[in-house]
Amino acid sequence: MDIFYVVGHKNPDTDSVCSAIALSDYLSKCSTKTNSDEKYEPAIQGEINEETKCALNKFGVETPLILTDATNKKVILVDHNNKMQTLDNIEKAEKIVRVLDHHPINFSYQEQIEFLTMPVGSTATIIAQMYFKENINIDKKIAGLLLSAILSDTVVFKSPTTTDIDKIMAKKLEKIADISNFEVFGLELKKAKASLKNKTPCQIIDADFKEFNMNGCKVGIGQLEVVDFEDFYAIKEQVSSQMKKMKQDKNYTLVLLVFTDILREGSEFLTAGDVDAVKKAFNISTIDGIFLKGMMSRKKQVAPLLENYYNKNQNNKN
Repeated sequence: MDIFYVVGHKNPDTDSVCSAIALSDYLSKCSTKTNSDEKYEPAIQGEINEETKCALNKFGVETPLILTDATNKKVILVDHNNKMQTLDNIEKAEKIVRVLDHHPINFSYQEQIEFLTMPVGSTATIIAQMYFKENINIDKKIAGLLLSAILSDTVVFKSPTTTDIDKIMAKKLEKIADISNFEVFGLELKKAKASLKNKTPCQIIDADFKEFNMNGCKVGIGQLEVVDFEDFYAIKEQVSSQMKKMKQDKNYTLVLLVFTDILREGSEFLTAGDVDAVKKAFNISTIDGIFLKGMMSRKKQVAPLLENYYNKNQNNKN
């Protein structure tokens, strides 16, 4: 029997975890229809956050197994296609079978494979479409997880990454999952993730943290969603100190933490390292105390501006 591991990115979030579970279910059902002898196993690359725990607990789904090394494995990548965010030793995988994602493409592979990407707010949106298009049954648990992932990644449709397709899929999934009001449910998920109770500075930074290679510069961007900035201000200095240590220990050019107020719909920045890059990329004169209204998405609003800055800046140096 062939075993395929369906896995999301490092520092797993709700979309990467729920999409891995749902895609495994979808592919298993397709395999049954065609009498194929294949097994699809969802996996995660680390501990899950409180929001994801809330979603899994609500729909009675177990946490997937942890897989961090691709050596000799057949893998399917979901919710990422960037080598810096994928499994260790990915070059030693028996095969990357397919990729399903909604992020900018940063991928190369020596073989022809199925690569499906769409400019939508969530990978779960793409998977939901696959279920409906192929008329594959979605049970309540899977519908609930897909809905949770869509609401999470679109910040309950407040993120600029949100599309009409995300909203249409959410409406369909809401009925199957037996959720009476998905906006109320989405806020419930966000509040679970926003809680800083008993979290260390390391846990706060790592909760939703991604690495990028920006024209040779190693940049780490974390995002923290809160419902009250006062909770964050109370531990801001401790988090800042940890970011500086992290920058030094791991040789980052820049470590940026975007803390986002999901009710006021905007963000503030905390930085360690190349502060000038942040100021110039976002056209701001200072970092401290600046609230950027409408700044909700790392993928669409933060990373692209920084990448554009480093591309121009490094090229000018050369």
